[in-house]
Amino acid sequence: MSLSMARATTPASGSGSVGRTSHPWWTVSSRSGALKAYPLDATPSASRRARRTACSSAMRASTWGHSGGVCLPLLLARSRLLLSPAKRPYGPPVAHPRPALYKPPKLCMTLSPQLAATLRYLETQLAGSLEDDVRYNMRVEIVSAVVYGVFMATLTFMPAVLTKLGGSPATVSIYLSLSYLGHIFSSVSLLVVRKMTPKAFAVMSWTLGRIMLIVMAFAGDAPALLALATVLWFLEIGPGPAYTRILQSIYPIAHRGRIMALVRFGMALTILVATPLIGLGLDRLGYPVVFPLAGALGLVSSLVFSRMRIVVEPGGAQARSSAPDAMRVVTRNRRFMMYQLGLILFGLAALAASPMYPDVQINRLQLSYTELGLLGLVQSVSWLIGYFVWGRVVDRYGALRCIMLTFAIQAVAPLTYAFATAGWMLLPAFIAIGLVMAGGDIGFTNACLELSEPDRTQEYAVAQSTIIGLRGFIAPFLGVGLLSLGVAQPIVFLLAGWLALVAAVCAERARRM
Repeated sequence: MSLSMARATTPASGSGSVGRTSHPWWTVSSRSGALKAYPLDATPSASRRARRTACSSAMRASTWGHSGGVCLPLLLARSRLLLSPAKRPYGPPVAHPRPALYKPPKLCMTLSPQLAATLRYLETQLAGSLEDDVRYNMRVEIVSAVVYGVFMATLTFMPAVLTKLGGSPATVSIYLSLSYLGHIFSSVSLLVVRKMTPKAFAVMSWTLGRIMLIVMAFAGDAPALLALATVLWFLEIGPGPAYTRILQSIYPIAHRGRIMALVRFGMALTILVATPLIGLGLDRLGYPVVFPLAGALGLVSSLVFSRMRIVVEPGGAQARSSAPDAMRVVTRNRRFMMYQLGLILFGLAALAASPMYPDVQINRLQLSYTELGLLGLVQSVSWLIGYFVWGRVVDRYGALRCIMLTFAIQAVAPLTYAFATAGWMLLPAFIAIGLVMAGGDIGFTNACLELSEPDRTQEYAVAQSTIIGLRGFIAPFLGVGLLSLGVAQPIVFLLAGWLALVAAVCAERARRM
C-alpha cells in the first residue's frame, strides 16, 4: 500500500502513550505504514533512534519506490525532524538559524528603508545619478562641511572680538589683509605634496589650523589674538590647491558643479543657523569658551574628511614639477591668463567698494541693526539659493559662463550704493552679493579645473590662489586711497561697477577663445 494513502492515528490519552500536541513530529510504522504523532518535548529519548530509522526507511521505500509518488506528510515530517527549533533527535537543543532575509517586524526596520530611499531620491534629484564611490564621498564631504559651518561661523566674529580686546580699525584692516597670506604662499603645497598625498597634507594642515582656534582661549589681548588668527588662516587656506586636486579626483566633471553646490549648501545652512547662537554664546560666555568649542568641531570636520575614498591618489608628474616650470606652463595658457585678468578686475571692484558700504548704511541712510539684520537675512537666502543655481549652470554651460554672470552681477552692488536714498533701495545689492558669494565659491574652483591640463591641476590652482592673495592684500586700500585723494564716494562706486563689467567681458572672452 502506498504511504500517500496512509492514515494518521494518535494514541489515546492515558493508555501509556503520549497525548496530543499542537507540534507533533511524524513517525512511520514499517509494518502497518501508519503515521503516528509524538510531541518533540515528550518523546522518550530511548525510542528516538528507532523512530527516525523507521521514518527514513519508509520514506525511501515509498516516496521513490513502487508507486513513484511523493508522500507530502513524510516530506513535512522529515523537515520538521531535522529543522525543528525545539529539540533534535541527537545532542542538546540547537537554536534554529533564521533565514538571511528575515527582518523583525519592528517599526524602525520598516521605516529605515523608506527613509533611505527618500534620501537617495533627493540626492539623485539634486546631484544626479552617481556611482557608489562618488555618492559615498559626497556624503562624507557634506557631513564634514556641515560640521565645518560652525567653525566658519565663529571666524566671522573675529573682527568684533579684536575690537572688544582694544583693537583699532587699523587692527581690523591688518587682520583682513593678513588673512590672504595663505593664498599668497599656497605654492608651498607644491613642495609638500612630493612627500605626502594631497589628502594627507590637507587634513594635517587643517587640523593644525583649527587647533589655533582652541589656543586662542589663552590670548589675553588683541596682538596675541591677531598673531594666532594669522597662523590659523595661513594653515586653513594653504591646502587650497591640494583640495582642488582632490575634487578633480573624486567627482566626475558632469556632476561636479551640483555636488559642490550641495556640499556648500550644507555649510551655508549651518552658518545661517549657528551665527546667532554663536553671538549669544560670545555675549554670555565669552570667546575663551566659544572658540575652543568651535575649534573642537573643526577638528571633527577634519577627521570626517579623512574618511574620503580617493581611488586614484593624485600625484605623479604634478609632484615632481618645480615652481618655475609650473609658472611657465600656466603663462602659456592664454585662456587661463585672460580669465585671471578678469579675476583681478573683479576682486578690485568688490574689495575697493566694500569698506565703504558700512558708511552708507550707518551715516547716510541711518539704518538700524534690525534693518541691517533683515537685509542680511535676504542676502543669506540669496546665498543658499545661489548654490543650486550656479551648480546647474556649471554642469550645463560650463564654469566660465558661471564666472561671467557672477562678475556681471557684482556690478549691481556698488551701483546700488551709489544711488541709494533709502534702506529698501539696498535690497538689490544684498541679493546680488549673496549670488556673487555662491557663484565665486563654486565658479573659481571649477573654472580652474576646466582650464587646466589634467596633469597640471595643482600648478594652476597655486597660480590662481597666489593671484587672489595678492589682489586681496592690496585691493581693500584702493577705495580708501581714492577717497583720500578727494574723489567723491559715488564716483568710487561707479568705478567699481565699471571694473566688474570689464571683468565680465574678460571672462566671456576667455570662454570664447
